[in-house]
Amino acid sequence: MTGAVSYLGFDGIPFKFSLIYDQVVILQTSSGLGCGGPSWEFGPDPVNIAPFDLTDDSVIVLDFLDNNRSACGGGPGAYQMTLTKL
Repeated sequence: MTGAVSYLGFDGIPFKFSLIYDQVVILQTSSGLGCGGPSWEFGPDPVNIAPFDLTDDSVIVLDFLDNNRSACGGGPGAYQMTLTKL
């Protein structure tokens, strides 16, 4: 599945995620931004993996690590995004 987010002030950064059995996994995504080293990316959080209810798709939760390559001297941070079906 695909989506797009506003990220660090830039709109329309595409990302992909997979529904794997009963889990939601966001795939590694590059923002295309950087400070001369690795680009600022977000991707799967190996510790926090959001569950997915196969019988109820009204809410999908994505757990991910932001800046998981420690770009621009910063470190990774754990975040959560909730997608709600309208």
